[in-house]
Amino acid sequence: MLDVLYHFFLAFSGSGVIAMIIILGYLWLDRDIFLHALGLLQTSMLCNVALKYGFHVPLPSHLHKIGFAFPSGHMQSAIVLYGWLFQSLHNLILKVLFVILLIGIALGLVHFAYHTYYDVFAGCLFGLLILLGYAYLKKKYNNKICLIVILSVDLLLFVYLWLRYNLIQESLCVSYFCLLGMIFAECLLHNVTIVRQQPWQKAISSMLVLLAWWVIVDELSSVSLISGVLSPLKWVLIGSIITFIKYFTGKFSLCWLIKR
Repeated sequence: MLDVLYHFFLAFSGSGVIAMIIILGYLWLDRDIFLHALGLLQTSMLCNVALKYGFHVPLPSHLHKIGFAFPSGHMQSAIVLYGWLFQSLHNLILKVLFVILLIGIALGLVHFAYHTYYDVFAGCLFGLLILLGYAYLKKKYNNKICLIVILSVDLLLFVYLWLRYNLIQESLCVSYFCLLGMIFAECLLHNVTIVRQQPWQKAISSMLVLLAWWVIVDELSSVSLISGVLSPLKWVLIGSIITFIKYFTGKFSLCWLIKR
C-alpha cells in the first residue's frame, strides 16, 4: 500500500508530469506564474547538475545507474516548482496540497532508497535558496528583467558545465530552448491585449498545443536536418507556438462570436 502511495507522490517529481503541469498551468491558470516557474525550474536543474558533479556523491549501488545523488534533483525541482506555486497561487486548498505533495515526495525518495535523508535535505535547502534569491530579484526588478537574468544565468551554467565537465544534457537544452521561444513570443506580443478566455477556449488552446507538439516533435523530427543541426530551433518553435496559441485563441474566438 505504501509503495503505491509513494509512487503516486513521486510521479509529481517526474519530468513528464512537471512539463504537463507547467504547460496546462500556462494555458489555463496564469501565464506569468507558470512562465517564471519554467525559468526557475530550468535554473534549478542546471544548478543541481553542477552541484552533483561538484560534490561527486555516487548514487546507491542497488540502483545500477551511473550518476550522482547529492543533492537530490527530484527533491530540488519539486521544492522550486511547488514552492513557487505555493507562493504565487493564492488558494488555501492548493497550498495545503503542495505541502502534502512535497512531504510525500521526500518520504518516497527515502522509502525506495533512491536517496538518503541527507540528499533530500540538501535538495530542499538548495531549492529554497533559489526561491529566496528569485524573490529578492523580483522585488528589485520587473518580470522581463528577471526572465533575462534567468536566461543569462542558465547560459553561464551551460558554459560552465561544458568547459568544466564536457557535459551537455539534452533534457536541459530542451527546456532552455522552449523557455527561450516562449520569452521571444512574449516580447513580440507585449503590446497585444490579452482576452480573458472561457474554459472552452482554453480547451481549444490545449488541443492546438498538443497538435503542434505532435507535428513538430513526432513528424518533423524524422527530417534529418531538423533532427540534427536545427534541433534547438524545433524547441524554440514549440515554446513560441505555445505562447502564440495562448494569446490568439481568445482573440479569434472573440471575433467569431462578434460576427455571429
